[in-house]
Amino acid sequence: MSITREDIVLATENIPRLILLCGPCRTGTTALSNIFVRAGIESHMQPIKSIKRAKANEDGESVQWIIQNNSSGMIFSKETFGESHPSEFFNPVADLLHVGYPKEKIEVILILRDPRQTMASWKRMWGAAEIDNLKKAFLVTEEVRQLCFNLQIPCSVMVHEAIRDNPAETVISRLFHRLRLCNGADCYINWQDAPKFGDNDPQNSHLLFYDSPPEKFIEGVRYRGSYQFQELQVAEADEAECVACPELFEVYDRFRVLCEKDLDINIKPLV
Repeated sequence: MSITREDIVLATENIPRLILLCGPCRTGTTALSNIFVRAGIESHMQPIKSIKRAKANEDGESVQWIIQNNSSGMIFSKETFGESHPSEFFNPVADLLHVGYPKEKIEVILILRDPRQTMASWKRMWGAAEIDNLKKAFLVTEEVRQLCFNLQIPCSVMVHEAIRDNPAETVISRLFHRLRLCNGADCYINWQDAPKFGDNDPQNSHLLFYDSPPEKFIEGVRYRGSYQFQELQVAEADEAECVACPELFEVYDRFRVLCEKDLDINIKPLV
């Protein structure tokens, strides 16, 4: 489904700086997004994916993302790839450039997670998942990275296991340093006294949704006390299916090495 200037409306001459986080769904994108929400940055949850879903559903209401400037001159947006419908595999950077978003105003964060953990999370969320779709989601993420590299769009790489092997405060501090953001990592990773993630708290008025995600989709972050790594049990069949798809691990390991370089940390290779 192609995106048009009627779908993404640049309603200001002074286009805000956009920090775009994207990766396969269930790779830690929501938890990482909450860091930016807690930092007080105007945050948009899956506007392009919501537009594409609406376009694919002929009986559904249309969705529009109207981009305006704000006092900070900056916005954050999250996009995820997968899990099943063709409309869920897309290149958001290409879509933004297509509607005229200036490339010099875009900065990208890409995130991956151990493919086996990602598959386990897909199965836990939807009950079933296709390995081919997982592969598509990983390869689309790599496609976005390549586009950023080719166009010299700043790009930072994350893998969820970074906060398994390093203090979350260190990871976020170094990511924020790369993004030239104020460093309040110690406050942003502790959510005990923060408004719960979601759109039902007036203190989250700067958090904007473009569809209505099922409660179980965000409850893991809503009720989590901090930004932390969580290990999932992986079924033997899912492990075997992922291992039989080496492209998943090739892309992941490339991202792991880039994450180590970008954030100056160490991350254990997958075994």
